[in-house]
Amino acid sequence: MLFGALSFVATSLFAVLSTSSPVPSLQTRAGGPLAKPIPAECSVTNPLADRRSDCWQPKASTRPNQIYAYYLPMSTFEYRNRTDIWTQCLEQCYGYGYTGDCKAAFMAENVPSAPVYTAPGGDPSIACLMYNRPLTRGDFERPTTRKQYVNAEVGGISCPA
Repeated sequence: MLFGALSFVATSLFAVLSTSSPVPSLQTRAGGPLAKPIPAECSVTNPLADRRSDCWQPKASTRPNQIYAYYLPMSTFEYRNRTDIWTQCLEQCYGYGYTGDCKAAFMAENVPSAPVYTAPGGDPSIACLMYNRPLTRGDFERPTTRKQYVNAEVGGISCPA
């Protein structure tokens, strides 16, 4: 009887601890962040808004701060408009991890897709990249290949404490 009760307690304790432990790396989990509407009291700013060209790519120095990325086929524009895709990118950044973990999102068109699983990557895509720090103008450079990283947009998400 005592063994049965102890076994039940141990099993229950293991189940609780294994399901409530924090995930060590959100970057390696399956699936994407849930889109979470950005509250009205938060602001979204674009440090590239006053640039003359709309072709900008993040510099290599931003890679250590990239926490999540996804790539959509260019054909996505056949059934979704750009504003909806950008809103989804921003809201997924806001919904990433704990509130405030993702501080900036970047979206551009004609971005070479990253290699994933067995696919080599390189296909033109719509990229949504997410970062754990605010991005500034100095974090961007002109693409080395013409007509890549078109219509680049950055959203720095800032909310009052």
